[in-house]
Amino acid sequence: MATGGKDLQKLKYRHLAIMEMMLQFPELTQGQLAEKLGYSPSRFSNIVNSPLFQLAFEEFRKRHQQNLSERVLRLTEEALKTSEEILNDKNIPVTIKQVTVRDILNLGHAKAVEKKASLNATVELDKQTLQDLLAVARELNKPFAPIKGLERAEGSGEEETED
Repeated sequence: MATGGKDLQKLKYRHLAIMEMMLQFPELTQGQLAEKLGYSPSRFSNIVNSPLFQLAFEEFRKRHQQNLSERVLRLTEEALKTSEEILNDKNIPVTIKQVTVRDILNLGHAKAVEKKASLNATVELDKQTLQDLLAVARELNKPFAPIKGLERAEGSGEEETED
């Protein structure tokens, strides 16, 4: 069967719906997808195994992956801008800045983003901001010590109980 213009017209919205479902639910079998979309298993198999569908699905999948990659990069840039705003805002407590720095360091080097994203920036920090960042770094290097319980205010009338 040739794949001329007439055959390409046979690719209809229902085929695009099948492609969407195949990408959204990769864990589902063909039989499960057929049932969800109202096809008999044999009809569904004929559709998805046709050369025209296979060709179109490969292109559809490539576009889908490209769109996802672009979204991840865009959202990563927005997250970095937001993190930078948090770090530069003098009204935000140091503890929140600590969490922001930790998240950037822990998550900022995710392999999927690291391969495609790059950022060249010159940041001018005043002396106080630099001291705040050093304080955050020192705090992050301290060992974590969980608090056993909260102290009660004196004269609150509440008694402490053992859990």
